[in-house]
Amino acid sequence: MQERPNGAAGYTIMPSHRQYRPRVQAWLDVSVVVAGVLGVAALLLEYGFYHLPTWLSPPRLLVVQYVAACCLLAERVFRCLLAEDCRAHLRRYWVDGALPIIAVLAGFALRSYGPPLVLASKCYILAAMFASGVRGYLRAIGSGIHPPRLLVGSFAFCILFGTGLLLLPRATCEGEPALQLDDAIFTATSATCVTGLIVRDTGEQFSRFGQTVILCLIQAGGLGIMIFGTLFIVLGGRSLDLRQTAAVGESIGEPPPGQISRMVKFIVLSTLGIEAVGVILLRPLWPAGSAFAAVFHSVSAFCNAGFALQSDNFTSMRDSWQVLAVVPLLIILGGLGFPVLMDIARGTVSGVRYSLRRHRQVIGVGRVRWRLQTKIVLATSLLLVVLGTAGLVAVEPGGSPRARIGSAGHLSDQQAAQRRSDWQAMPLPGRIYHAYFQAVTARTAGFNTINLDHLSGAGKLWIILLMLIGGSPASTAGGMKTVTFAILVMTVWATLRRREQVEAFGRSLPANLLRRAMTLAVLYFALVAVTTLALSIAQGPRAQFMDVLFESASACGTVGLSLGETARLTVAGKFIIIGAMFIGGIGPLTLLMGLTAGSQPGRYRYPQENLIIG
Repeated sequence: MQERPNGAAGYTIMPSHRQYRPRVQAWLDVSVVVAGVLGVAALLLEYGFYHLPTWLSPPRLLVVQYVAACCLLAERVFRCLLAEDCRAHLRRYWVDGALPIIAVLAGFALRSYGPPLVLASKCYILAAMFASGVRGYLRAIGSGIHPPRLLVGSFAFCILFGTGLLLLPRATCEGEPALQLDDAIFTATSATCVTGLIVRDTGEQFSRFGQTVILCLIQAGGLGIMIFGTLFIVLGGRSLDLRQTAAVGESIGEPPPGQISRMVKFIVLSTLGIEAVGVILLRPLWPAGSAFAAVFHSVSAFCNAGFALQSDNFTSMRDSWQVLAVVPLLIILGGLGFPVLMDIARGTVSGVRYSLRRHRQVIGVGRVRWRLQTKIVLATSLLLVVLGTAGLVAVEPGGSPRARIGSAGHLSDQQAAQRRSDWQAMPLPGRIYHAYFQAVTARTAGFNTINLDHLSGAGKLWIILLMLIGGSPASTAGGMKTVTFAILVMTVWATLRRREQVEAFGRSLPANLLRRAMTLAVLYFALVAVTTLALSIAQGPRAQFMDVLFESASACGTVGLSLGETARLTVAGKFIIIGAMFIGGIGPLTLLMGLTAGSQPGRYRYPQENLIIG
């Protein structure tokens, strides 16, 4: 007996069929796993290997992909039919319903690479499996796992997934040897933690498939792995529960709970918008047909990754205005932090509306002032750029004392001439431009327009100091962070002035914030010291201390600049740098909080007693 339709509620399932719903849903879950594994395996075999046995010919792999795509599509249709209310189900999971349409449009947009329906089936398999992975990740977020531990696990999973893709033979160019395990882990960690240190030439030795994997890892690590899961919740019109709110807030700077959804939308839209503008402006740097290079470098610059497709980074392009203007601007915007960018955007819009109110008497429009976080970040970033540029020009005034080449400790005539042409022969405006570029990129971006090995010891030490400070909180940058550095400086200034509280822009900072800043600074410097010591032991007596210190600071600050020590790393040295990049990417304080998540604060207090210091 069939039930009558229920108006706005839609058609409901017959009561006799409800008892079979859990069993059918379980079979659908199994079918998704089987179809997804087969589809992804067929794609990996097709795009991950140069040579396959005859029984794995491309037509047979294509049949498997068609079947997998049809099974995944049928699974979504059956879930809609099994729902109590089909219309409500479609409204709730409209993103899943839109994936087939998006896949077909993508297939026709990429028809120059093959038949549209073939490409559409491939796109749908990837999109459906990505959506399934995001849903599983959302369940993990809501399972009660401590947010720092969840962040550490997310980075670790992303690195392992990227390592598996980079181990495929087709990740490297045909004729190049496939990556060894240590090199694959190193590259995946460097990309996910947006560092930029490389053991293989990205442009010469990696194929387009391998470069695409690196690009995706950079975007995932720079944008924030949790953002993708939260975006699906926001697009679906759902709200975050308390556990998901805590986890996401931990990764994007702990905004007010009611602002998280708006913050996630702003992060995604601003990232895609800024990177798109960067692609348009950088596109003339490469010849026709190389739009991928513009996309790669725009994403790498905004995410402060430092990966480049040129063997000499930007040295051969350093005279173009895009390199000296667009790339530093992308780095600065990516390093300010998404809360700061959102506050600037809101303040700008509010300022325009305030001006209109004054002239047109618009009612109900006020002026929003910038938050203290924004003021400190902007002031500190501007100060670091100015002082970083001036300091590098001052310590490298048209060529400084002899730089070490190899182990000889002196320069040959040819090497001295090369150095003079690289820095000393530059006119003063050119040195200022390139000092400005290096002052910006040294704070976690990792690009270079000059040969850093030609700098003097003072110049290298100045770059190290900038690398230690890094970018701003809740940004794509690493390092100790500008706000931590500013708090330390303001604490010293308040102590010298005999002020009981640390003050900034007419506000007093709480004591617990000062303790967190001090803890983060101590942990970060300890990480650099331990990494330098361990790397010195691993590299042996032939390693120069300045090179090792530079490499350690670059890895811990997720910068990516190197004096050539990366190419000379031993296997033990590679894993030391991998650990430093991983800890620097997630933050030493976040890692410590994840390891001590189960500890409870003490509810007692000992008597106080003063100590003699200084």
